[in-house]
Order: sequence, then structure tokens, then C-alpha cells
Amino acid sequence: MERTQQDVMGKRCIYIMLSDTGTLLTRAIRVYTHQRYNHISMVLDGDFDQIYSFGRVKANNPFIGGFINESETKIFDIFDETTCTILKLDVDDLTYDNITQSIKSFKEDRDLYRYNLIGYIGFIINHPIKRQNAYFCSQFVSETLERNGVKLFNKPPELVLPSDFLECDAMTQIYSGKFSQFAEIV
Repeated sequence: MERTQQDVMGKRCIYIMLSDTGTLLTRAIRVYTHQRYNHISMVLDGDFDQIYSFGRVKANNPFIGGFINESETKIFDIFDETTCTILKLDVDDLTYDNITQSIKSFKEDRDLYRYNLIGYIGFIINHPIKRQNAYFCSQFVSETLERNGVKLFNKPPELVLPSDFLECDAMTQIYSGKFSQFAEIV
């Protein structure tokens, strides 16, 4: 399966990856959400060597979070039974370039960002809590897209679940299964 960042229609592709590492923290979150996937990442290229999200800064410590490149943290190597669903979103060139710039800004200023743990409380009570330079994974993906002209949901990014992306008509599912098997075909 060959993927490129630009398809035959002249549009660019952004990939959204929902994942389940099977960790204790993931299982605990699933008790509340009742969803198969409780983590989400954004990928800007078909090689999947740059997987961006908000999560564990160090794969072996779930309590320190921030902006990450999951390829650098090696999270999927450590949790090699990780399952995922990968969705493709077609965007125009300008939108793609703007999202790429947003990600570049996150990377350059990664030390300013932290994980929005307090935002989970707002999520539980259905009241968005927006904190400066703090995100959780689905808030990061949703807000980055929305800030760059891709509004997918009729709710604030602070209330978007990873599973909401599965219900989005703008997304095309391209894979579902073990991440390790997907990584072999990329």
C-alpha cells in the first residue's frame, strides 16, 4: 500500500491515527469513555516517521506529558501490541502548508507545552477548560485542524474524543489492526 502526501487530485493528505497501547492508563480511560481508542495522533507524511500528539514525553513514564513525536519516544516499539485505525483527510495545499507550519511551531517551542490533565475534568463535566499551552491528544489534533480552516465538529476541541474522528464523513479509513504490522508495509 503506497501512500504519498499528495494524491492524484492535487490535494494533500493528513493522516489521523487512533491508537490503543493496552497500558494500564489506557485501560483506565476506556472504563470512563467506553471507546476502543483513547489516543489520537497526527501524521503529515505517508512514511509515518513523524507522528505528532500530546502524550508521554518518556515512554516509560505516563505522568509526564507534553508535545511529542511518537516516533522519537519509541512508544510503539515498547508497546508492540498497540492496535490502531488510520484515517486519511484530504486538504488543499494551503491548508496542508499551514498545518505543517503549526506543527513546526509546536516542535520549536515544545518546552513551553504541557499536557492538559485539568482539561479532562472539563471533559467529564462537559465544560471545556482551555489552558494556555496545554493540550490533551484529541484537543491538539482538533484544534490544530480547526485553527487552520478544517472544522470537523460542532463542539469545542476541548470536548472532542478520539472516537469522534471515526464518525467524521471527511475521513477515509485506510487501515485497522496492529501498528507493528502497519509499520512493516509503510
